[in-house]
Formats: sequence, structure tokens, C-alpha cells
Amino acid sequence: MTRFRNSIHAIVYAALSLCLLYILHLLPVNQLFIDPFSEAIKHHDVMDITFSKFRDHNKSGLFDNRIIIINSGVTDRAKLAQTIDLVNAKGAAVIGLDLLLDTLYENRTDTLLRDAMQNASDKLVLGYSLDEKAHLLSANVSSHSLPFFRNGLQDGYVNLSTNDGFSVRAFVPFLYNKDEFKPAFSTQLANKLDTHLISIIKQRNNHSEWINFRRVQPGSRSMIYPINSKKAVHYVQMEMNKLIADSALYSNTYFKNKIVLIGFCGENENALSMSDRYFTPLNEQYTGRSLPDMFGIVIHANIISMLLDKDFLEEFPESVIYLFAFLISYINYFAFKTIIRKHHFMQRLYIRLFQIMEFVFIFSTAIIILAFLNWKLSFFFIATTIILSFELYHLYTHKLQDYFENWFRKWKLIP
Repeated sequence: MTRFRNSIHAIVYAALSLCLLYILHLLPVNQLFIDPFSEAIKHHDVMDITFSKFRDHNKSGLFDNRIIIINSGVTDRAKLAQTIDLVNAKGAAVIGLDLLLDTLYENRTDTLLRDAMQNASDKLVLGYSLDEKAHLLSANVSSHSLPFFRNGLQDGYVNLSTNDGFSVRAFVPFLYNKDEFKPAFSTQLANKLDTHLISIIKQRNNHSEWINFRRVQPGSRSMIYPINSKKAVHYVQMEMNKLIADSALYSNTYFKNKIVLIGFCGENENALSMSDRYFTPLNEQYTGRSLPDMFGIVIHANIISMLLDKDFLEEFPESVIYLFAFLISYINYFAFKTIIRKHHFMQRLYIRLFQIMEFVFIFSTAIIILAFLNWKLSFFFIATTIILSFELYHLYTHKLQDYFENWFRKWKLIP
């Protein structure tokens, strides 16, 4: 009967804990007042340590020969026109231009660039930016290339999503503005190679998709810690200046059927530029990071590789997260009760050790599931459950348990 009585209390304690944590989770305030550790882990994700430390980035199979990245450097419109003409003539399947052409100089190079873009109009996709307010993506255009250049061309927004306003971990594949369908830059490019792709993404019914980062930042200047210290190479990256100067070195099949991405990867090959560079889960210094590790155009390359391979990350639904949190609270009720009974004078030490072990076990499990099964477990809510479980247990046993005990007896749930 005592066991049944404790089980009833454990269920009530777990249910109340879950409700309180859910309410705190929804509060639009800084949660530092709850627990400093909760605030510390809020801007970290299990993806960071999993992708940076538990994946072998030197596997030969990771090299993606479907994509070629061309560093535009400081944009020279005459050279950009030559590059577009060159890769178009050599049979590129798709050309992605992640550059904003929002100024008209009214000279010959503007006309040359426009003509080159129009000649490749069936292959070319332009990037543009949408409005972002409070880290939310709206369907209103913020920055667009001038109509002089983009007339009749396909485009896609280049905005990259964050779940904490700090690191790029996800992207929004497409948006609807009233009845207008707006695909992302990466989605538009990948769909040109696989025309069934947009329908597949729609069937997944996710507003945003986690980016399954597998390929690090290329370029000899980027092969340093914390960017790419193991010197892995997953994409061909070349400088626009060298490509134009040595174009005869590239055969007529070199660019054939490839996705060619043209964008900024530094002012030149010797520059370690921080412009248009972001933190990603591949950053080798996943805590206290100082150097962003990936240019925007390479993030788009990672997204395109993921889309073409159908290498999506799945995420446990919120109902499963809440079930895990409930079970943790339920188990902890008995664990805390046992520890207090057997180790009354050392209870806090043993309880904190138990919570640490619990935290490490859950965190390790989340890493293994993500690394080997491509399933992402949202860890913050569960971690907060573990961290605050003893405080909530203390509150329940000292303030609420007697009240519920009387209520159970009144309704004859326990004798």
C-alpha cells in the first residue's frame, strides 16, 4: 500500500512539475532567475558537440562533386559576366548567384553582366533578402537586385535561420506570401536538379528544417582551428580571378551538369574575412566561440547537398519531449526519496551527483541518437527538468504533499 501511495504522489509531482516547467518555458523573459545553468545552456544545442566532435569529416565519401563554389571576392562586374558566360558555355546545370546587384553604374560592364545573366536565364538563380524581425522570417522583400539585372530570372531568398539568434542551425525551405510561393535560394537551386524536391519537402510539413551539416568550410586560409583544422575538403572552391585567367585549363566537361555557386568567400584567397560568415554546429570550438566558421555560400552548399541526398534530420515531437520530462520527474521522486532516507546528512551531495549522472546519460543518449540515427532530441526542456527537479520535489513534499494526501483520502484513492 505504501508503494501505491508513493506512486500516486510521484504521478502528481511529475504532472505538477511538467505544468510549471511548461509555463516557465513559455514565459517571454530571461530565465536567469530560474537557474544560471539553464541560461548558460540555452544558447547551445546538442547539434554543436555532435557535429563538431562526433563526426569524421575526413571520410572520402563526403566530397560532393556535384557542387563547385566560386569566390567572387570584391565584386568586379566585368569578371562576374565573364565567369557566368564561361560556366554557362561549359554546361553547368545550375548557376547560383549569391550577390546583391542593387546599384546601376550605367556603364558598359552593367550591360555585359545583364547580357551574361540573360544568356544563362534558364540556369541562373539570384539571391535576395527577406525582412527579419525578432529572428522571425517574413515574406516581405528587404533587399533585391535591380530589375535591370533580374528581369525574368528566377530567385530565392538567402536568409538563414537561427533558433537562438546566434548560430545557423536551420533554414526555412519556402514561404507563402498570400498566394505567392517564395522558395529559399538553396531550395530553388536543388529543385532545378531534382524537380520532385519541393513536393517532398512540402510532404514533410515542417516550417523549417534543421541543416544536417556534414561538410566544413573549404579554402586553404580556412584550414585552421576552430574552422577546419583537420584540413578536410568537401567542395571544390576556386577564385574567380584564377578561373578567368586559367580558363583554358578547365575541360569542356569540368562544369558540365554541376551546380555552380558564386558568392563571397573572402576578398582573396589569402584573406581570412569575417564578412558574410556565420557560426555553425561544425565550429570546433562549440563553447565560447570567437571565430565564425562558415561563409553563407558554403552553408547553402551544405543545404543543397542535404536536399539532394534526402539526408534530413528528424526531430522528436513535443509530446515525446514532455513524456520524457514526465518520466524523469516520476523516477526522480523515488530517487530523491530513497537518497534522503538513506543519506540524510549528505543528501544534497548525493542528489547533485545523481542529477549530474542523469544529465550526462540523457545528453550522451541525445548525441548517439543524432550522430547515428539522424534524430534530434530537443535537450533544453529536458535539461531544465533535471536541473530543477530537486527544488520542485522539495516544494512538493514540504508544501503540497499533505494537501494532496488529504484529498486522496477524501476521495478514497488511498486508505
